[in-house]
Amino acid sequence: MRKGILVLAAILLLFVLGFREIVSSPSSADVALFWDSKVTPLIAEYEDQCGVDESWVPRGNSSCLNSIGVGNPASLRDALRSAGPGTCITIEKGIYDPVRISLSGTAEHPIIIRGSDAVRVIFEGSARDNISITDSKYLILENVSSRGAKRAGISILDSSHIIVRDCVVEDNGYWGIFTGFVSQLLLSGNSSSGSLREHGIYVSNSGDHVTIRNNHVFDNARSGIQLNADASMGGDGIISDTLIEQNTIENNGSDGGAALNLDGVSNSIIRGNIMLGNHGGGIALFRIDGATGSTRNIIYDNRIEQSADGRWCININSGSFGNILFRNYLVTDHDFRGSIVIDDSSRKNFHSFRNLAQGPFSLDGEQNRISLTEWQRAGYGQETKAPAALTGH
Repeated sequence: MRKGILVLAAILLLFVLGFREIVSSPSSADVALFWDSKVTPLIAEYEDQCGVDESWVPRGNSSCLNSIGVGNPASLRDALRSAGPGTCITIEKGIYDPVRISLSGTAEHPIIIRGSDAVRVIFEGSARDNISITDSKYLILENVSSRGAKRAGISILDSSHIIVRDCVVEDNGYWGIFTGFVSQLLLSGNSSSGSLREHGIYVSNSGDHVTIRNNHVFDNARSGIQLNADASMGGDGIISDTLIEQNTIENNGSDGGAALNLDGVSNSIIRGNIMLGNHGGGIALFRIDGATGSTRNIIYDNRIEQSADGRWCININSGSFGNILFRNYLVTDHDFRGSIVIDDSSRKNFHSFRNLAQGPFSLDGEQNRISLTEWQRAGYGQETKAPAALTGH
């Protein structure tokens, strides 16, 4: 209760001091509902139940034959080898060697691989990736831990209709969760921390219909969550129809990057995320490897509080046009980097309104910093009508 009162008091103080972007508010009560209806349906959260077949994997790496249910007694690898649509494999507490998975269920009967205890079902070893999923469809991985991999705690490649939820990945060489060429992907309720060289969650290469929801991503060397549509690797070089929401991203970026680092991400929604004390950027929209900049995204209801050594709260550059910012809370302790920086190549169809923004701002890619008043004179923060792209008319 006291914490809530303090937060409210801080917000009211910002209004009193004039640290707000808007003078008159656009009519946008239905904006969020409209955009919810525009998102292409993503992957469904399957009911938490096993399918037509069940195997029970014994403790640790033991090859002792033991089973509950109708499956053949099996080690983990044997259970995976015999799995088919509707199989549910439950893994008992213990420490497991790295594992490779290539399985396909169906929309009606996904394959479920489930730990009995997310903290005590642990995959670790000296392999490149501890849990490697390739060429798979309609597969759910949940409630396991992965730590100490040379590269990724969990990797998913060349797959679709994959769910990874309620997993703990920590202290891996490059990435906690890594994907490449994966569409219809849901990453939900995971904890990813301590990546030594790069990112907590890394979605790479072309892949659409991705949902990243309610994850806790912290203490990673570079970005908290990185989406990078690398055109040089094949595909269209764009990640589209993506939803990034309700994630808590904190204390990342001591070696650069951003809390949300988006290269070649388009027609997507970023909402309701909390980003605290990150040392790189807050949200960065750009093009380095993607076929285009990060274009036509809707970014709203995010809370960004940058550390004193952090970069801008929101940075939009390199042809990332058509983005809309509203109802974001943007605060930084940095001496000169501020709330929003955008370059000239990204200002086409850019809208920014109803943000609680401390400033300063920049319209030329950080060459010059401007005040709130100058930002408003440039036409931002004073829109009296929500843009047609938001309202649908």
